[in-house]
Formats: sequence, structure tokens, C-alpha cells
Amino acid sequence: MIKALKIRNVQSHKKTNLRFSKGVNVILGSTDSGKSAIFRSIRFCAKNEPKGNLICSNWGGRTKVVLIPDETTVTRIKEKNTNTYLVHQKNAEKLKLTAFGAKVPSEVETALNLSEINLQQQMDGPFLLNKTPGAVAAHFNKIANLEVIDLATQRIKREIKQLGASIAFKEADKKKKEKVISEFDFIEKFDIDLEVLEVLESDVTNLQKNIKKLNKVITDCKDSDVVLEKASILSQFEDMVRSLLLLSEKREDLYATIEEIHNKHQLLIEYRNNLEHEEKVDRLLIRFDKKDNIKESYKELNTSILQVKANQASIKLLKIDLKKLESNLLRNMPKICPLCNTNLKI
Repeated sequence: MIKALKIRNVQSHKKTNLRFSKGVNVILGSTDSGKSAIFRSIRFCAKNEPKGNLICSNWGGRTKVVLIPDETTVTRIKEKNTNTYLVHQKNAEKLKLTAFGAKVPSEVETALNLSEINLQQQMDGPFLLNKTPGAVAAHFNKIANLEVIDLATQRIKREIKQLGASIAFKEADKKKKEKVISEFDFIEKFDIDLEVLEVLESDVTNLQKNIKKLNKVITDCKDSDVVLEKASILSQFEDMVRSLLLLSEKREDLYATIEEIHNKHQLLIEYRNNLEHEEKVDRLLIRFDKKDNIKESYKELNTSILQVKANQASIKLLKIDLKKLESNLLRNMPKICPLCNTNLKI
């Protein structure tokens, strides 16, 4: 039995709270006052009908219907992108149910315990007469508790379908992986080639070691050949070495002779320099003897220079007097001649 009903944003109901009494409850109201919307709210919560947004109000907001049977609260919430059932039984945690599709969760059906008989509407046809044979059979199976077979059959069919889809997917995946694996068939051949290469690599390593040993022997042989060749060359040039030693001794004697000649040449140069100095000294002595005569001449020359300077000073004074006389003459000379009465040009 439903004890109470709460409606939020359902068609014409913005906020409506109803409490039901035991027995028959009658809801009265004028046309379009929301009587049918109350019944639709109960179906919306109990049977998840109608689908879509037909149950929602025109002004929007979250649509919410709360049914309160005995000691249980079932809440149905519909928002823009979410559908939720909340089941809260006494002395138990609140259960939240989502992603239930078009069916009603079994927890909600158990909590409400409402069937189609309990939810008959005014315009519905006679009970079971307007139903399909399958729906009638399902109803009686439910009464006889045979719906378990139907549920099991449906579950088996669903699982078979899921298994078929899974098998098809896995077979397709298998083909893809087999195709990928087939691209690596060359790996087996590579393993064989790799083993051959490893053997060859070992042989190459051994050959390289032997080549190093041979190179060392060849190098030793070449060194011996070089030593022998040098020895033969030295034996060939032994006479030449002796000749060179003799020439070296003669060269030392020549160096001693050249050194002696060089020393004597230096003595000659010193003698020649001494002779040149003697000539310079003689010339200086002659000049020293003439020193007194030169001094007398120097004194006479200075006296002449002084006289010339004095004469130059007298000439400057005479020139100054001459200019004064000329200026006096010009100043005192008449412009017209007193004898011929002509202009005088000065």
C-alpha cells in the first residue's frame, strides 16, 4: 500500500505532496487540473513509464517522484543526462541505481510490489483481453511462478548472443593476429641463419687471431731483413768511412792553418790602423803649430765684424735723418713755382 506521494516538476505539478488513507482514495478536480498527472507520476516511478521527457514540466528543472509504501521510500529522479532510482529501506543504507535502461530494477519492483492490476487506468481495456498472447502467458507464468523459466530463457538467449558477439570479435581478432604473426614467418629462417652466422663469426674470430700472429711473424722477419740490409750497406761503405776519417783529420789541419792565417791577418789590420793614426796625429800637430796665427786672424776678423755692425747702425740713423729732411721739404715746398707760376709736381 502506498502511504504518501511527492511530486516535483511533473507536467502541471511543480510541488505536490499527497498522503493516502486506507481503503478507497478519491481525487477530485476540474479538467486539466493535474489528476491524470498524479497517476502518471505513480507509473513513472513504479513502471519507468512514459519514456522520454513527456513526464517533465514545461518550465524545466529536475523531475522527481517519491513513493512511500510500508517502511520503504522509492525515489525516481530524471535530469537532463541522468536517470536515477533511490531505494531506502528502514535500518538499511540508501541504494542508488543507475544505467537500468527501459526496465525497472528488481530492487524497485520488490520494494513497491505493484503489478499491472494495481495500476489500471480509466481508459484501459478489460484485464488481459487487450494483451498479446505472449503478454498473457507471461502474466500467468508470473502468477504460477513460472516467470523464472522465461527470465532464465531470456538470460540464456542474451548470454548466447553476447557469447556469439564475443566469439565473432575474438575470431576477427584471431585472424588479425594470425595475419600479423604470418608477417613474422621469416623469424624461424632468421634463427637458422643466426646460428650459421654465429658459427661463421667464431671462425672469423679464430682467423683474425691467426692473422695477428702471422702479421707479428712477418713484422719480425721484416725487422731482421732491415738489420741485415743495414749491415750489408755498412760493409759496402766501410772504405768510404775510412776515407772520410782521413779527410776529417786533414780538415782539422786545414782549420788550424786557417786560424793561424786569420790571426796574422788581424795583426796586419792593427798595424795598418796604427799607421793611419800616426798620419792623423801629424796633421793635428801641424794644426796646433798654426794655432797662434789662427787666433790672430780670428781677432782681426771679429774687429772687422764690429766695424761693419757700427757702420750699419750709422747708415740706419742717416736714413732716418734723410726721411725727416724729405718730409720737411715736402711740407715747405710751394705748390706753384714763384718764378714761372706753374704747378709743381712732387
